[in-house]
Amino acid sequence: EKVVEAMKGMGLTSEPLTITGRKRGSRKEVWHRLFFVPVKNPCDGADALLMQETDVSALKAAEAELTRSNNLKDRFLQCVSHELRTPLHAILGLTASLVAAPDCPPASLRSLQVIDRSAKQLTAMVEDMLETTACLHGKLELNLAPLDLHHIAELVCDQVKPRLSPGVVLCNRIQGVGTVEADEFRVRRILTQLLDNAAKFTTAGMIEVGAWYEEGG
Repeated sequence: EKVVEAMKGMGLTSEPLTITGRKRGSRKEVWHRLFFVPVKNPCDGADALLMQETDVSALKAAEAELTRSNNLKDRFLQCVSHELRTPLHAILGLTASLVAAPDCPPASLRSLQVIDRSAKQLTAMVEDMLETTACLHGKLELNLAPLDLHHIAELVCDQVKPRLSPGVVLCNRIQGVGTVEADEFRVRRILTQLLDNAAKFTTAGMIEVGAWYEEGG
């Protein structure tokens, strides 16, 4: 009766309660999930408590193994990402210096530009891996600031236009949206990835970039 009254006081009706214990004479941990439901005895109307007990030891063991595997994966991704950053930054820095040289031959310039684009793509992939790990752990930080979406889209369009197929037109249709609060770095990356994919799979016609407000958002 005290359990029933306590559960009624907490407003519980069918909330699960998980308990842990060990079998007698065993070091193995055992998990049980209990469902309590306060009811009325149909015979005399007295308060009663229905209980359903389920052994969830296998589920708990699987959850623990999954958590361990995810932690190992996250540490591996972080390690690989940080190890890739140093040589990529060196490649980008040296490439920029060689491209800026006044006596750089045209053939070498084209090769250096390919190296530069490839290194930037790999750098973006590394940043994506780090951000994915941060998101999974709830540690992603946003640097919010007022942004002009039309201006940001115009900058990204200028970067993507050289990669368009012959005859494809890229238009910035963002008008009247005004200033929004967002993380400029991430907005530019998202737009760049979207437009890069659009440029890759569009061989004719027009690619348009637009933005608008929706009710309640």
